Amino acid sequence: MQSTTANFYSPTGQLLSKQANQNDPYYMVITSETLEFFSSKDDRSLGRSTLKREGSLLRLEAPLKSPTIAELTDHQLTLRYEKMSTYLSGDYVTGEDVYVR
Repeated sequence: MQSTTANFYSPTGQLLSKQANQNDPYYMVITSETLEFFSSKDDRSLGRSTLKREGSLLRLEAPLKSPTIAELTDHQLTLRYEKMSTYLSGDYVTGEDVYVR
């Protein structure tokens, strides 16, 4: 993974803050039907999701959040998460993960 960004918004859609995160090293294996994450430290599976095609859009059906594939090239995959978390205040979080090879 190259980068992870979380964007925090107010209930009216005003950007409150951005946060870039560094994750433990991991890699993913993509097939025509699944996407699976593995730990770079010990190769154990960190989770698997099903890929579903909706017209020209590929949707990742994840257990807790469903990102959209925003960009897919030979060398980069960008997953975009819309309203990953919503708080009682109405604030919410969106996110984006960028993977390169």
